[in-house]
Amino acid sequence: MKITDILRAEHSVFHNLFDHIEATAPQFKSLAEVKSVALSLTRSCPHSHTEDELFIDPLEHCFDQIGQKETFITNTR
Repeated sequence: MKITDILRAEHSVFHNLFDHIEATAPQFKSLAEVKSVALSLTRSCPHSHTEDELFIDPLEHCFDQIGQKETFITNTR
């Protein structure tokens, strides 16, 4: 299996997680619930670091040329 296949599969999981959060967040009644969801999202950091190392960093010099710099490069990096 290729790393790109793994990252693509993880994206599927994230889409489902975000859909679930979007559907349930309006019913949150406490800060603890919000913190619990935030914690689940911070656990995805290994994914984003892997993606940055294998995809974003090597191709960063190309994004401006194709007009996608703002899409791929954020101030949070």
